[in-house]
This record gives sequence, structure tokens and C-alpha cells, in this order.
Amino acid sequence: MTGARLSADAAAELKSLLGDRARFDEPLARHISLGVGGPADVLCTVGDPAGLAALLGLLAARGVRRLMLGRGTNLIPSDRGFRGAVIRLDGAFTRVTVEGTALEAGAGASLASLVERGLVHDLGGLEFTTGIPGCVGGSLPGNAGTAKDALGACVERVDILDDEGRPRSFGRGELVFAYRSSNLRALGGVITGARFRLTPRPRAEVVAAVRTYTDKRRDQPLTQPNVGCIFKNPPGDSAGRLIDAAGCKGARTGGIEVSAKHANFMVNLGGATAAAVVELIGHVRERVRAAGGVELTPEVVVLDEFGAPVRLEGALC
Repeated sequence: MTGARLSADAAAELKSLLGDRARFDEPLARHISLGVGGPADVLCTVGDPAGLAALLGLLAARGVRRLMLGRGTNLIPSDRGFRGAVIRLDGAFTRVTVEGTALEAGAGASLASLVERGLVHDLGGLEFTTGIPGCVGGSLPGNAGTAKDALGACVERVDILDDEGRPRSFGRGELVFAYRSSNLRALGGVITGARFRLTPRPRAEVVAAVRTYTDKRRDQPLTQPNVGCIFKNPPGDSAGRLIDAAGCKGARTGGIEVSAKHANFMVNLGGATAAAVVELIGHVRERVRAAGGVELTPEVVVLDEFGAPVRLEGALC
């Protein structure tokens, strides 16, 4: 593949396949929770497995790069946008069903919908995701969660559509989850859904746990555009504490600022750019390193315009 923009022929085929669900030169800032990112060549929205298979086949045949986009809550795309097709899943991919203590969820289902559906059936186990604004497909590769709990512990199976458009499933024995990481990206393909095993629990207990996590998140700047925690917690410590101790709360570059409410968050004050985010990440890492010798590892994924992870001071994000 080259760095060329989407060809006219490829654009015409995408328009024929998706109609108005193919939006060309779409600003990614509209779909990223931090509100940064330039225009993608095309944003494609698909709502069923057959449509996704057809889209993946077309992109492969035309040599068009693809980038899967969930809720845009852990991603910093380039100010130049993305040279290729950004794909979002909706429709059938947002369904959540319950059978016994198992919960089946499409990749586009929000984490909040999993908790809500479990609650209806007196099932718990995912309450720790309360307040995490991601979806299943976007949250699984990075094993989203808290310092103590994460999605991987509840996963029984992950379904993907491979690069040839064939459905495949990976059971628990084939999946590797660790703190904010997994082997899902290495398995390739596109995540289409997952099966979670929950625990029977009185509804009142689930509600109480949800309230507890809601209260814990009151110190986060949830009313301002943000991308969640910027850095992973180092072993035995808190990234937010280290950043605060280094005097970085309120530090600002352009329109991006280290939150005065929670130091491991950055907020868009208006007009922020991806370049400013990268600059501020570097500044915070340098200050924390100088203050205590700790090397913070970014949790967010920063991409260049071709979808490749950007190296930040030696750390591959």
C-alpha cells in the first residue's frame, strides 16, 4: 500500500455498497471522545456480518487500509486523519442476549449495556466497567477495567471475522489477557462479538456495586472531552498520584490540559490537536521521570495517518 488517498474507483464501489453509510473526508474529531483527529478518507458504518464481510473483501481487493473504531475512547488519531477506511459497527453488532449465566454481546455493544442486561437477569461480575464509555470490540484488546478487575477475567469466547471474511472463534484457552493488554490484535481479523460468563447475584447487590463505582468516578473530569486514563498504573503505584506529585496538574499545551480534577486525565479545553496531546504526554513523562525515576507507559494509542502506532519517547503506544 502507498500513502495515496482513496482512489475514485474505490470510493465509487464503497458508495455503491454502503450508500450514505459511507461518509467521505469525515473528521475523526467528531468520533473521538477527546475531540481530536483530522479527516478519514472514508468512514464506513456496517450493521451485520454479511455487510462487514463484503466491506472487508472490497477493501482487501482494492488495497485500502482499514481502521476499526469503537467509541473512540482510547485513541488519538493523527491531525492528518487516516488514509483509508475507518469502520464502525452498529445494528446487529450492538445486540446483547443472555442464556443462563452467559452473556453474548456484539462488538458494537456498549459496556454499559452489558451491565444493564446482566442486572435484569440478576447477574453480576461486570459492575467494575461502570463509567467506562467503550464498547466490546474496542475494549477487549486492551483488557479494559480498573486496577483490580478487567474484562478478560469474564471472557469465555471471542468471535472474529478473519481477513478472508471467514468467521472464527477463540476460546478461553487461546486467549491471553494481562494488565491493559491481550493477544487479540495479534490474532488478526475484526472482533465481531464475545461471550462473557457472569455470576448469579441479587439485583440489589449489583445496583449497590454500580453505585459504588459511579461514586469512585466522581473525581474524574467526565463532563469535559477526555480519552480516559492517559497512562497505565506502574506496579504498586498510581499514575495519577505520580503525575500530581510531579506538579503536572493543570499543565497545558495549546487546547489540551492535564485535568485539575484527576491527573491521569487530559481534557480538551477547545481546539486541541493530536500534536498537542503528544507534546503534553511527553512533558508529563519527563516531569515524572525527573521527580521519581518512574517511566510512565501510555495507555492511549496514538496513531499516524496510516494507522501505525506512534513511538513516544521510546514507548510504542
